[in-house]
Amino acid sequence: MRDCGLATLQGGDVMPVGDGLVLIGMGERTSPQAVGRVAEALFNQGQAMRVLACQWPTSRAAMHLDTVFTCCSGEAVTSFTDAAEAMRVYDLHPAVGRAALVIRRIDRPILDVVAKAMGFKALTVVPTGGADRFEAARE
Repeated sequence: MRDCGLATLQGGDVMPVGDGLVLIGMGERTSPQAVGRVAEALFNQGQAMRVLACQWPTSRAAMHLDTVFTCCSGEAVTSFTDAAEAMRVYDLHPAVGRAALVIRRIDRPILDVVAKAMGFKALTVVPTGGADRFEAARE
């Protein structure tokens, strides 16, 4: 067994969306160290060309990426929009030369970043829980 140090990963935080794009949530159970290791492995094996790391503040309402944001079909997604709006997005690409990764922070809302990365002008968002804020948080 290999020691992975601070790298921890939860399956609900990994979302391959196609065309070489993978979204990975960073929250309670998935660490930035794991995101970096997974991105490197995906790039080295030719399984992805871009990883968007989606980090949210510590919150019970946002335990995994798939509880905050899920791609359904084409540009249609479901989202717990309050939690999605609080996310910070980091763009990871394979590096050239000795560096393992190129990482940059994107200061735009996740829904806009993902839409552009998937080639859409915008996403059609179905809010989880509907218009009821209590129900949305519970969902």
